[in-house]
Amino acid sequence: MESFDFEILHKLYATAKKAVYNKQANELVFISKRRKNNDEVTVAYETICELFNDGEPMINKKLLDILQRARKNSKIPLK
Repeated sequence: MESFDFEILHKLYATAKKAVYNKQANELVFISKRRKNNDEVTVAYETICELFNDGEPMINKKLLDILQRARKNSKIPLK
């Protein structure tokens, strides 16, 4: 996976996780315009869609699965 800011990926993960637990797992990912750092979150989501879904929008459940797999295999350097 490409290098992304941890906070941005965490916000994207939280969005997908909240949607799955609110029974919106089969709906497309929605990123609110009122959210802080919306541009970075949108760019990260679009990049993930290009890498894992041929540039097509994803449903919440698929995005959550991808981010959970990436989270298990990643290490966060502490400065």
